[in-house]
Parts: sequence; C-alpha cells; structure tokens
Amino acid sequence: MFLFILIHSLSKLFGSKTTFISFFRPVGYSHMLDILFVFAMPVFEGIAKIVVNIIWTIWFFLILILIIKEAYKFSLWKAIVLFVIVWLITIGVIMLFVMIIFLAFPNIFENLLALSD
Repeated sequence: MFLFILIHSLSKLFGSKTTFISFFRPVGYSHMLDILFVFAMPVFEGIAKIVVNIIWTIWFFLILILIIKEAYKFSLWKAIVLFVIVWLITIGVIMLFVMIIFLAFPNIFENLLALSD
C-alpha cells in the first residue's frame, strides 16, 4: 500500500488531477493474476520457479507503468520516470530502516549469525 500511496502522491507533484481510486481500482484488477500465480507456483521447481518469478516481476512492473500512464494521463516516459523515482525512494526508506535497526541493536548481526550455526 505504501508503494501505491507514494505513486499517487508523486503523480500529484507531476501535475495529475486524478483521484486515488481511479488509480487504485485498475491496480486491484491487475492483481487478480496474482491469485493464479500463487496457485501455479507449486507446479514449478528449481530453475523454472526462478524464471517464472522473473517473468512475473517484469510483467508486474510493465502493468504498473501502463496503469500509471493511463490513470494519470502521463506520457510513457513520464510514467517510467515516476516509477523509477518511486522505487528509488522505496529502496532509500528500506535502507534507512535497516540502518536504524542496526544502530539501535548493534549485536543483532552477531545474534543472527549465531542462530544459523
């Protein structure tokens, strides 16, 4: 949900006047394929599972970019730039969260390594 709220917020900065529900509804419809994906995954094993995951991830990214383009009436390049900015912000937030965890609990890494032995 964080990702979708971030996309909508940044699209407002890019000049869109579209409502959140106009974006969220097509995203919800696009996730119906995820249900099939969950039930199909036990069929695949080994390298086939990795290939299917890569294909599904690329498909998700392409569909999300097209939804951004259509819902917010952006050009394809503007939608791609928005998508890249959103992912950079998301990675930054995750890295900040991990840094805070490691600073707050300095022995967590050693404890995790000790558990794996």
